[in-house]
Amino acid sequence: MSLPPGYGEKDEDGNSKVYRVLKPIYGLKQAGRRFQRNFFDWLIRPIIPDPTATPGSAKSKPGAGFTQSFNKPCIFSKRNGSDVLFIGVYVDDVIAVHGRTDTGSLYRDFHERLHAGWANEDEGELRDILNVNITTEGTDVLLSQTAYIEKMVERYIPNPADIKPFSKTMLPFPRFFEKNIKTAASQPTLH
Repeated sequence: MSLPPGYGEKDEDGNSKVYRVLKPIYGLKQAGRRFQRNFFDWLIRPIIPDPTATPGSAKSKPGAGFTQSFNKPCIFSKRNGSDVLFIGVYVDDVIAVHGRTDTGSLYRDFHERLHAGWANEDEGELRDILNVNITTEGTDVLLSQTAYIEKMVERYIPNPADIKPFSKTMLPFPRFFEKNIKTAASQPTLH
């Protein structure tokens, strides 16, 4: 990171200056963590603010009213009868898993609150995250890492013809692999 024009690196005596960043800047190591702290606080804060809170404090502002998972702190849930909404957060990516999108649904309410309180961009239906491709067929969600595996093969095995054959005894548990390799190869996606 470099200093803006007009700011020197040394003071009048020739000593090095140290500058303190008052707000996290996108791209710095702690920016994602700072965003998560603020965003997580907003997600779990009640929709109706605390009337006893100091004006201007975080507790005096409305939140989203989600429940944070005890085992997976980046997962949040909210339920209203049969309407259920799950939110997953990875650094600064937010994933919503929902059933209903009609007016009055938890998803629509969350979407409106999110746009009102945070600068964000809706990128539509989730297609991939963390090298996992995601497709939907009806009510089924299919997860696949085929593209990632192909990319790794290209990267680490640039000339597949140079690979020497190996003996079955080189594999751990050779009978298990021999028995199940055809089944595994015929199922590139998980259901």
